[in-house]
Amino acid sequence: MVNRLIGAAVLLALSALAAAADNAGFEAAYNAAEAARKKAAEVEYEWNTTAPLLQKAQDAAAAGDFDKAIKLADEAKKQGDLAYAQSQNEANHWRDSEIR
Repeated sequence: MVNRLIGAAVLLALSALAAAADNAGFEAAYNAAEAARKKAAEVEYEWNTTAPLLQKAQDAAAAGDFDKAIKLADEAKKQGDLAYAQSQNEANHWRDSEIR
């Protein structure tokens, strides 16, 4: 009986640690995505799909689906990075699209 209680306590502790690690992974992914979104917004190139992805990531994390939340946050980060890269490309190559 005592062994079962100890085993249950260990399992409970391990699951709590796993949940904390999942939450920490989500927080890191979300913060990176938010930073990328803000960087794109600063140059007025934020894509209109990025903020909704971040909201979906928060909703998934709140529901405990950290794998989905991290994937959504990673996609939002990619969009933020690509939006910023697009702004730089446009700034450097706008003359190429001018009619001559």
